Amino acid sequence: MRNVVRKFIGPHEKELNEELIKLALYYRFEPVVTNVYSGNEKGHVEKSVQILRNKAFTKQYEFQTIEEAQKQLDKTIDRLNETTDIGAEQENLKSLPAAYGYAITTKQSIDKYSFVHVQGNHYSVPDYLVDQQVTVKRYLYELKIIRNGHLICTHALSKGEKQFVVDINHYLPTFLRKPKALEHSLVLKNMPRLHQCFLQHYKQTPRRFLQFIDKQKQLPMEQLVHYLEEEALKDQKVFKSSPSKAVNEARSQLQEYNRMHQVRKVKMK
Repeated sequence: MRNVVRKFIGPHEKELNEELIKLALYYRFEPVVTNVYSGNEKGHVEKSVQILRNKAFTKQYEFQTIEEAQKQLDKTIDRLNETTDIGAEQENLKSLPAAYGYAITTKQSIDKYSFVHVQGNHYSVPDYLVDQQVTVKRYLYELKIIRNGHLICTHALSKGEKQFVVDINHYLPTFLRKPKALEHSLVLKNMPRLHQCFLQHYKQTPRRFLQFIDKQKQLPMEQLVHYLEEEALKDQKVFKSSPSKAVNEARSQLQEYNRMHQVRKVKMK
């Protein structure tokens, strides 16, 4: 199985999967792998796991969180051990170390758009990390991106394919320097609620839009959009852009023409 053996080196030698080795070191057991076409080498433990799985997860096999699944398993084990000498066995068990990191860990390089690619989806990271390498930890429902031992960002894990999971805060320093680049950016187009708010209220004032986001960057998306819409209603500058230089010059010329025309009418009289 691929989740146990990474590759076969010889007739009887195998290279084990790194995740299995980590699990074995954590729980302090030694993996024993059988040979090909040697079913007689299998022990009875595999059947025991199947029995326990059927007892615990036959009636309910879908859970919202890993904690709920663990609670169901613990409840089943307690029920099965009511008539055993589990108490005596526990006295000889070794203490459990710190919580096990059950994530699938990989190394990723950041592309030129400041995304990492995981299972066909794109997840944003701060744009100063472009072309850098980071550690990606994929959990059941979330993705953590780490560099030099420090957590950079966290994303909810996307269940679709070719999806963009974007945090606009990762691009704010660049957009504040180049606010006109925001309107047609890949980042904004992949954030529908924020994109709609921008086009409706802030298309003429992108820098102001970015400054508001920078001010309230900790807000969840729905609250952030609500805040931006409220500010748009308060500030008429969001809706009405100031006249351009050409408009002002044309207005001045028209006023000068009207003044001269009135002077000529007076002279003619």
